[in-house]
Amino acid sequence: MNPEINSELRHGIPLGTTASSPTTDEVMLADRSKRPLGVSILSVINVIGSVIAFLAAIGGGSTLGDPDAAVAYGAIMAMFGVLYLAVAIGLWRLHNWARIAAVVLYGLSALIGMIELLQGAASGFMQMLVAGSIAAYLCRSRAREAFKKPM
Repeated sequence: MNPEINSELRHGIPLGTTASSPTTDEVMLADRSKRPLGVSILSVINVIGSVIAFLAAIGGGSTLGDPDAAVAYGAIMAMFGVLYLAVAIGLWRLHNWARIAAVVLYGLSALIGMIELLQGAASGFMQMLVAGSIAAYLCRSRAREAFKKPM
């Protein structure tokens, strides 16, 4: 048996912690603050969505023909770009408001996909499936647990 371990333990009970060994609270804090891979991926996806929305705000409305409609489209897309970027940063930093906002946004997207599917657009099924799956993932207990504030 290792003498270091033997000096630290007596009958299987730790005698105390050293400066180099973490306390139980530190271990629990580290476990809670670890970001799940799925949340990291969703954060990156939201950054990409933000970039796409900003690019659409810059040039996407020019094909509408009406200058007023193009400006309105650009303003709406810029707002979505800011929203996606805020959610991405919030998810990355494990803020619960960002998880809730993402659930609402992806839930609405799934609802829009269902409406498109009912109107005959087959792409609505894929939108409904992907957005609904993301919203469901963020509602799972492991994902919710990652967003809880440490004690």
